[in-house]
Amino acid sequence: MDHGNSTINPTHSKLYQGFYRKMFGNLPPHKFTEEEMIALMPKMVFDVPLVSAIQRANEMLAQCKKELDLFLKTIPSYKLDNLQERIRGIEAVIQELLISIRVINAYLVEEGAEETDVPVFLRQGTLKQSLAFIKDFDEPEGFPEAQPEVHEKLTMFREHIDDIGHAINHERFQETASLTEDDSTTAGERTALEELVDSLETLIPFRDVVLFRRENPGIQGVCEKIVTCQWALSTIREYLFDYSRVYAENATPRKTVDRAIKYLASLQADLFNPTNAYKVLAQEMNGTGGRDDNPNMPAGYTYFGQFVSHDITFDPISRLDRQEDPDFLNNYRTPRFDLDSIYGRGPQDQPFMYVPGKPLFILGKAAGSSRNISEKDLPRNAFGHAIIGDPRNDVSVIISQLHLLFLQFHNKVVRAFEENKKGFKGNDLFTEAQRIVTWHYQWVVVHDYLKRLVGEDMLYQKIPDPQSAIKGKPTITFEYFNWEDRVYMPIEFSAAAYRFGHSIVRSTYDLNERVKDVPLFGEKDNDLRGSRSLRRDWSIQWDHFLEFPDKAAPQYAHKITPKLSPALNQIPMARGHIKSVAEANLLRGASMGLPAGQTLARAMGIEPAVAGNDPLWLYILKEAEKEADGTRLGTMGGHIVAEVLLGLFATDPHSYWYANPRWTPKAEGVITKNDTFEFKDLVSYAKDLSG
Repeated sequence: MDHGNSTINPTHSKLYQGFYRKMFGNLPPHKFTEEEMIALMPKMVFDVPLVSAIQRANEMLAQCKKELDLFLKTIPSYKLDNLQERIRGIEAVIQELLISIRVINAYLVEEGAEETDVPVFLRQGTLKQSLAFIKDFDEPEGFPEAQPEVHEKLTMFREHIDDIGHAINHERFQETASLTEDDSTTAGERTALEELVDSLETLIPFRDVVLFRRENPGIQGVCEKIVTCQWALSTIREYLFDYSRVYAENATPRKTVDRAIKYLASLQADLFNPTNAYKVLAQEMNGTGGRDDNPNMPAGYTYFGQFVSHDITFDPISRLDRQEDPDFLNNYRTPRFDLDSIYGRGPQDQPFMYVPGKPLFILGKAAGSSRNISEKDLPRNAFGHAIIGDPRNDVSVIISQLHLLFLQFHNKVVRAFEENKKGFKGNDLFTEAQRIVTWHYQWVVVHDYLKRLVGEDMLYQKIPDPQSAIKGKPTITFEYFNWEDRVYMPIEFSAAAYRFGHSIVRSTYDLNERVKDVPLFGEKDNDLRGSRSLRRDWSIQWDHFLEFPDKAAPQYAHKITPKLSPALNQIPMARGHIKSVAEANLLRGASMGLPAGQTLARAMGIEPAVAGNDPLWLYILKEAEKEADGTRLGTMGGHIVAEVLLGLFATDPHSYWYANPRWTPKAEGVITKNDTFEFKDLVSYAKDLSG
C-alpha cells in the first residue's frame, strides 16, 4: 500500500474512539494448549494463589469425607444397601484425590509430609534406593534458590555418594539412635548416616513428587480426578436431596458437599488458569544481570525510545485484570511526532511552563546548585514534581534529563534566531522554533533511531534513503499497515512490538565520570527514580550514553532477547500486586486479545523465526534474538514498528514529510551543515546551553 503524503482530518485525541485497533482483527487471541498448561503448571513453585486453592480444596475434601461417613451412619437402615457401595466409592475417589493434591501441595511449598510419615519412609526405603534417589533427583526449577540448604546437602551427598554407600553397611534404614559401636560403624560413619537421614526427611515431599510424576499423568491426572470427584459428589448431592426428611436443606452434610463441589471447580480453574501460566513465562524471562551489550544501540537510545513512546501514546485507564476491547480504548496523546509532551498546549494555554513574555522554556536547577556551580534540572514545584507537558518524562533521572535536553534545544534555537536577527518575533518566533525543533526530532526518529531498530535495508525499502537520488515525488510504502480516514495505533505495536524496549534496559548506569553504577531501583534518593529534584553532580554526561568522536565507548543497551534485567523483576512503585514488567506485558497482551506471535507471522506471510505458540511480545523478542542476535528487531517486529512509526509520521499535517518530503536538516541550515543528523548531533547542539 502506498499512502504517499496523504492528508488526514485532525481531531482532538480524546475523540479518537478506536484509536487502538488490531492490524489483523480476525486472528484468534493467544491461548495456551492443554499440553502447554500441563508442562507449565509444575514450574509454578511458590505461587500463592495456587497453593491457597489446593490447601482450601484439601481441607474441604477432608471435611466432605467426614460428613459422608456421618451420612452413612444416619440414613435409614433399609436404604443403606442402596447407597453404601456408591458412597464408599466416592470416598475412595476423594482419598485418592487427597493424596494427589497433597503431593502437588508438597511440590509447591516444600512441605506436605507429616512427621509421622518420616520414620515409616526411612524404615521402608532401602539404602540403595535412597542413595539412587539422591543421585537421580531432578531439582524442580527454582528449587536451588528456594531451598539453598537442601540444595547444598544434595550437592555434598552427590559428591560423596559412593563413600557414603561403602561406609554404611545396612540393608535397610534404622533409627539413628540404634547405631552403636556394635554395628561396626565408626563415629564418622554414624555422623554421615545421621546427616543423610536429616536430608532425606527434608527431601521426602520431593521424593513423592518424583514418584508422582513418574506414575501419574501429572496435573492432568489430578484434573481428571477432580472431574470424577465433582460428578460423584453431584450424585451424592442428589441423594441428599432425596433424603430431605432426614436432612433439611441447610443441613451440614448438604452444605459441605456443595462447598466441596465449589472448591473443586475453583481448584480446577486455578490449575488451568492462563494467568498462572503467564506468570511462569514471566519468571522464565527474569534475567540474571550477565547480559550482552548491543553494539548497535548506545544506552541513550533506550530512553530516546521511551521518550518517543510518551510523545505518541498515553493510556491512563486500561487495566491488566480485565479483557479490554481495543475498539473502545482512547489514546490521550496526539498520535504524532509533534513533541506535545514537550510543548504541551503552548504558552497561551500553559504559561506556567514558559518565561513570561518570551518564547523560552523555564529551566530549573539541581539541588545544591549555587551561582558558581549551576546544574540544570526540570522546573519543579515545592514538592519536587516537574512542571512539564507530560509527567511520565520525570519517572527517572535519565528520561527527565532527556526532556530537559529538548527544553534546552528549543531555547538554543530561539536565541540563535534572536542573535541572527531572522525577523521572527513573539508568537511567530515561538512557532518557527517549535517547527525547527520538531522537524529535527522527526528526522532523528526516522533516519537514526528507526534505522537502528529495523536495519537500513528494511527502512529504506519503505522510505527513500535521503542520501540517494530521488526521482519524482517521494513516497512511503506500506506492506501491512493500512487505514482509511485516519491513522490509528495498532495494539500489536503498542502492547507488544514496541515493548521490545523493556528488554534492552540495563540495571545500572554511569551518569558521568563521578557518579557511576547507579541502580534503576535501590535505596531511596540513591537510585534513578524521578519525581524529585536532581541531585548535585548527577547531571548526565551524554558521551556516556552516545557515541561521540574522540570519546571513549559509551554504555550500550542490552541486546533484544527474551531475558529482562533483574531490576525489572520487582518494580518498587508498581501499582497492585504485579511487580514484574514481564508479567505486566504478558497479561496486557492477553487482556487485549493479542494473537500468538507465530499466528500473526503466518497471517503476514512471514515464516515464523521460532516454532511454538508464544505470546506476541515474547515472540517479538525471540525473533530478534534468532534473526539478528538481538542487535535489532526481526522481520515481523521490524515491519510492525517501522510501518506504524512511518504511518504516524506520514499522516501528521505538521511533519516535515507532509510539508516537504525532500526536507533535510542540511537544507534547513540552522542546526547543521552536514549530510547526516543523528541523536548525538542534536545533543551536541543543545548541551552547551548556558542559560
